[in-house]
Order: sequence, then structure tokens, then C-alpha cells
Amino acid sequence: MKVAVPKGVYASEVVMLSVQPYLADYFVAVSEDGDVLRISMSPRKSDVPPANEGEFLNHLQHATFRCQRQRETAELRRILLERAFSHYR
Repeated sequence: MKVAVPKGVYASEVVMLSVQPYLADYFVAVSEDGDVLRISMSPRKSDVPPANEGEFLNHLQHATFRCQRQRETAELRRILLERAFSHYR
């Protein structure tokens, strides 16, 4: 499977989160080509089916939402952790 995604739409952080589930079964390559990130996957073993592009695109969407939530809640998480560990000072 080979997919090209625009860097303006998907940050490299999102792409790296999206390829994680595939690393056990596929050789994964991510490269930059101008404003495009190119992702290629090939099965590690002959009994592994080719990666599904639609499934990978769903992983991209899921990772995008995760990164968005992480950015939106960063300050709240910082405050909660600070309070949780404040009595250890």
C-alpha cells in the first residue's frame, strides 16, 4: 500500500501515531516529498494481507482527533498533575 497525504492536513505527529498499529505486521516507510508525506507499507510475512488504504485513512482521522484533544486539554492535564503531586514537594 502506498498513500500520499498533504502535510498541511496531517501533521507528521499524526502520521506517526497512525502507522503504529501496523508496525508489527508491516514494513513501514514514511518520507517527505515537498508538501506531501508518503507512507508505504509492505507485509513482513507472506501470510499477511496487504494493508488496507481505507483502514489507514481511518487511523489518520482517529490520530487527528487524539492530537486535537491532547492540545485542547494540555493545560487541564498540567494542572491536575501539579495538584496530584503537590503534596510530594
